[in-house]
Amino acid sequence: MAETEKTPQWYVVHTYSGYENKVKDNLEKTVENNEEMQKLIFEVTVPTEEVDEIRNGKRVTTQRKTFPGSSHETSHCLFGLHLLCPHRSEDISIRQHAVAVVEAEKTAVIMSELFPNYIWLATGGLGQLQPEILRPLRGCKVILF
Repeated sequence: MAETEKTPQWYVVHTYSGYENKVKDNLEKTVENNEEMQKLIFEVTVPTEEVDEIRNGKRVTTQRKTFPGSSHETSHCLFGLHLLCPHRSEDISIRQHAVAVVEAEKTAVIMSELFPNYIWLATGGLGQLQPEILRPLRGCKVILF
């Protein structure tokens, strides 16, 4: 028997948001009805934390789903931004190219084939065109389409 088979292993199951408990229940029923699965799966959990909320003027303690790594904040960035990274071999001339910013990612991909002299980036939507996501483009000639 291999070493990994002797000790319990952790697995993460990705589900659609809101279906975590339904997937947990289905998985537990499957394990309950299958002896081989019982040897492999010992526990199924959906991580939760207790949160105090105010509802109708009263303090209520509820359970909220939490996931490892979900405590950090994420922010939107430009699609294709990696093309400006300093580790690229042609980095010396990369800032000499004009950077074209479009709304849709598909447009950026297609235009990069049609007009390879530009570095094509996308905002992911017109509402995402905010000054903070354009900061990495300082020092570049930028064209907004």
